[in-house]
Amino acid sequence: MEIQEKSLEFKFVLIFISCTYLSHQSSTSFLTILAYLWPLFLSTTLFLVTIIVFSKTSVPCWIALLDS
Repeated sequence: MEIQEKSLEFKFVLIFISCTYLSHQSSTSFLTILAYLWPLFLSTTLFLVTIIVFSKTSVPCWIALLDS
C-alpha cells in the first residue's frame, strides 16, 4: 500500500518522464538532420566567407569616386 501511495504522489513526475522518454525515442536523431541539411550549411558558410573576403579586399565605392 505504501508503494501505491508513493506512486500517486509522484504521478505527474512519472507521466512527464514517460512522455519525455517516448518523444526522445520517436524523434529523429541530430545526425540524421545534419546529414540531410549539410549542403545548405556548406553553401551558407561559403557565401558568408565570400562576403567577408570581398568586404576586406575591395575598395569602398565612395573612395573610388573621390579618386576620379
